[in-house]
Amino acid sequence: MSLIEIKEAKSPTFYKEDSNFSYITNEDIEFVKNHCKEKKQSTRICLHKNGESDLHNMLIAHLRGNYIRPHKNPTKSKAYQIVDGDMRIIGINDIEEKLFDINLANEKILRIEKDIYLLLLPVSEVVVFHEIALGPFIVSNSLRGGGQIYASFSPQENDRGGINEFVAKYTKGTYNWL
Repeated sequence: MSLIEIKEAKSPTFYKEDSNFSYITNEDIEFVKNHCKEKKQSTRICLHKNGESDLHNMLIAHLRGNYIRPHKNPTKSKAYQIVDGDMRIIGINDIEEKLFDINLANEKILRIEKDIYLLLLPVSEVVVFHEIALGPFIVSNSLRGGGQIYASFSPQENDRGGINEFVAKYTKGTYNWL
């Protein structure tokens, strides 16, 4: 199956060519890892047809040192399965309290209930994981639409000093950011 790039996406995003099924190969895993390293950006392959699909499956690669702003889905649970590497996931509630701090390594699975902000921190140079969530996908800063909401208490992606302080608050210095 060939990949089709979605140019208007926030980070490099690819869909499998349109069909009634899709699957991930070892070549796809290597592609997202290498693309992520080369572009120094998170890279994803979507196995669902589009943002309106009822079930979203994505193969995602994050590079250590890239900041993924904490976000939550107020009406939808999600699951992560590590394919390659290690990722620390910290759950945070609306009043900025840490709910959990889990290090997922190769082939581990985590299911997360709705309405928890997630701070994703790659531990290995690149982490590749499978994310599963109910669709459709909507980015929002409000509860309208039930989509993804960024934590208002978290810094924007371009605030490097704020990011360092924010990550240190939740890791107490136990995360090697770079």
